[in-house]
Parts: sequence; C-alpha cells; structure tokens
Amino acid sequence: MGPEVTRGLWLGQRRILPVHRGPYTSPVDILAAGARKEIVYLEEYGQPVRASKHRPANRSYKQSPRDHINNLADYLQVAPYLVPSDASLTRHTIRHPDLQPSNIFVNEDLEITGLIDWQYSTIRPLFLQCGIPANFQSADGDIPSLLQEPRLPDGFDRLSEADQHCERELFRSRWLHYCYLTATAKLNPPHQAALTGALGVLRRRLCHQAAVPWDGDNVTLKADLIQLTINWDRLVRSEDANAAACPIAYSQDEVNECLQLNTAQVALDEQKRLSREVLGVGSEGWVAAERYDNVKACEEVLKIDELSVADASKESIL
Repeated sequence: MGPEVTRGLWLGQRRILPVHRGPYTSPVDILAAGARKEIVYLEEYGQPVRASKHRPANRSYKQSPRDHINNLADYLQVAPYLVPSDASLTRHTIRHPDLQPSNIFVNEDLEITGLIDWQYSTIRPLFLQCGIPANFQSADGDIPSLLQEPRLPDGFDRLSEADQHCERELFRSRWLHYCYLTATAKLNPPHQAALTGALGVLRRRLCHQAAVPWDGDNVTLKADLIQLTINWDRLVRSEDANAAACPIAYSQDEVNECLQLNTAQVALDEQKRLSREVLGVGSEGWVAAERYDNVKACEEVLKIDELSVADASKESIL
C-alpha cells in the first residue's frame, strides 16, 4: 500500500523529514505514518501559533505544539485498534482523491472517457478509502442514511421566491446525497458496507486529523480521541471480545473543557458549510455565472436572517 504522495506529508519543511511514507505492509503502518510525520515535524520546527482558522471558539492566546504532540502520542497508542478484523474492509483499494465533475470527462453518450487531477491517488485499505464525494454530500452531513427520501418542506408554495430558491438548493443537495447512497447500496455493496461499518466515520476522522499539518488546532483530534474512549467497548466488541482496556484516558475536567470547545467549533464550521450549501457555492466562493443573480438574492436573505438573530441576541444581553 502507498507510497503516500498527499500534500500533508510533504508540506513545507516536512518534505525533508526522514520519515516513512510508504510503501506500507499493513494498515497499522498507514494509520501511524501521518502522526509520526507530524510529531517529527513539530519536534523540529513547531512553534506556538494562534489557530489559523477563523474559530472564535479557540482561545485567543497562542497554542502550544506540545499539546498536539501529546494528542498524537495518544493516537498512536490506539491506532492498532482502529483496524477492522473483517478482511473485506482492509483489502487494497485505489480511489480518486478529488472526484468532482470538473475532473471527469464524458462523451455525448455520457460515457466516461477520462479522469484528471488524480496525481495524489494512493493505495489504501477500503475502510480508509470509502466515503461520499463532496458533490454528493448534503447539508445534513455525510452520515449515510437510506431511511428517508428527501422532500421539499410543507408550505413551499407560500415561501418567497428567494426562500424557495434556497429550499430548492437544499433539496438538490439532499437528493444527490440520497441517490448516491441508494446507488452505492445496489451497485457497490462492499463500499456500502465500509461506509456503514461500526465507528467507521470516527476511524477515518481520527486517521485524517492525526495526519493533517498542525495549524494551532489542539481541540479537534483530542475531541475525537475522547469520543473513542467513550465508545471503546463498542469498538473492541466489534473486533475482539477479549480486547484490552483502552490504553488512554482523560480526566473529567479535560473531557468537559475539550468537548465544550469542540462543540462551539463544530457549530461554527457547520454554519459555514450550511451557508455554502444553501447558496450553492464552493469553499472559495466560486459560483457559475448563470446562477449569480439567484445566489446573490439567497445571500441577502441569509444576511438579513443572521443580522436579525444578532440584533435579538444583543437586545437580550442589554
């Protein structure tokens, strides 16, 4: 499996680090590689920084890389337990890392004729490769669900034109998400099994958060580790009834503080994502020219709603 060519393992001075980037002989090696890389980098080059993302939930003072190193060390202790015992979930898989319409070429018969932007592809176990492409994720998140077909809200006809546009965009994203999941269940059962495996989302999130270049965020990885300790019995029972106790632990004060910060961060991230989904714009604000006027109208509705909420909050404080 591997070797890894993802940018996170090569960004900045990381490119000169004497760390192993594959090929790997086991899933555990892949789970650990990103964390080991980041520990070596932070030990050599890490400096206290303020979190680079606009997250008011983070403390205003600079964050220490030592805290993240400690989180990564905790992650490495639990990494071996993240590998599923089901061999079908650890089989070697290659997948396009950025599957979106602009990277797919089709002919007039809608047959795929080519793919581009696949240079960061790597071979990894299925339980780490599985996922829902960004263009098929809905405003409700990427948690797989086949239970309810999306519908427009009751009273849709009575909404203003701008509100109807927003609801249509929300419905569109939910419908794409639903169709992708139903098609996956029918045409690609192994992928569906990996998507819905026990704690699959948490396993993938831990691996990802441990490997991303540190930007001052000492909360997200630790919050996921705390969730793992909370769900430890569920994890080990799904793999080995005689598995050992969780090798990491946190005090109740640590848990409360971290989860409170993480909840605030997640709420802000979700608000941003929902706004982009409703508007139908990318993370950098790009929108197709023919949709510009409609998006601007929807943006004005969101702006008015947010300002009214802010004014109400201000009045309640006063």
